[in-house]
Amino acid sequence: MRLLLFSLSVLLFACGPDAPVETEAQGTAVLTTGNPAVDALTQRIAEDPDNAELYAARARAYYDNGGYDEAIIDLDRAIKLDTANVAYLHGLSDVYLDYYKSYQALKVMERAVALFPKRVPTLLKLASLQLLVKQHKEALFTLERARVVEPQNAQMFLLFGQVFQDMGRTDEAARALQQAVDSDPELAGAWLELARLKAAQNDPLTERYFDNALRANPQYVEAVHAKGNYLSDQDRLDEALEAFRYTNVLDPQYADGYYNAGLLLLDLDSVAQAAARFELAIKMEPTFVQAHYYRGVAADLLGNAEAAKAHYRRALQFDPDYAKAKAALGE
Repeated sequence: MRLLLFSLSVLLFACGPDAPVETEAQGTAVLTTGNPAVDALTQRIAEDPDNAELYAARARAYYDNGGYDEAIIDLDRAIKLDTANVAYLHGLSDVYLDYYKSYQALKVMERAVALFPKRVPTLLKLASLQLLVKQHKEALFTLERARVVEPQNAQMFLLFGQVFQDMGRTDEAARALQQAVDSDPELAGAWLELARLKAAQNDPLTERYFDNALRANPQYVEAVHAKGNYLSDQDRLDEALEAFRYTNVLDPQYADGYYNAGLLLLDLDSVAQAAARFELAIKMEPTFVQAHYYRGVAADLLGNAEAAKAHYRRALQFDPDYAKAKAALGE
């Protein structure tokens, strides 16, 4: 399950090869980075050092170019200058999360909830992070707090469903997700989660739930992909292949679409076409271990043993413990 959380746009002055250079602005030394957006904001901050929004804007500029440390510093400054702006806390949590620091992201949102205990978007963001780190009981408690404020909030019910699913409490998950779509029939994510539950239960109406997700959001790549997986499990391979192909109509850079199409083409003995799909998956995501491996399988089936070995070794470069590649190489 992938959680989509609020994202800030930010950057770091050290992301380029050039070292910062000191210039003079109204008698104050200012570091320049060679990045016009950052440097312009740095100049403005030198002139107005107590303006919280300028620090938040520079954090966005840093983050946009991978400058997580600098974005964190600037957002901390913005928060100290304007403690009433909850967006800064949400943004700081996002930066930590994208920096693979989920514990710090969680702590920031706990702080935000302490300051804004009845703000439902903040409660929901905290619950999503608690789910991410498997704090299920805490997530349910947070969601109950949100329910007190907004009893029919559809996003809240969706999160309840996701937490219950993660706990293996599928009946409760289904009820919560049904409440989500009853509250908001256009909530595509809830329809998709319901579809996945129905598929696991072999419900004959499963396909309708996938179609409802796509009716709510026709551009929903994840729903098209999930429906493709369902069709494949039902041995409707041509329909599944069309679904996987369509994911790449919606998003030409979606590596999983090429990969799953490749797997189906292997099953259909269209080996050369499968190899081409695996190549596209690798082009979109160069560290895609499974795509490298199956590109090797396709090469083997096409009679090119040396190329196959090269692909297996490539898979092992990204995952030295990948068992299938090791077995293919006789290791």
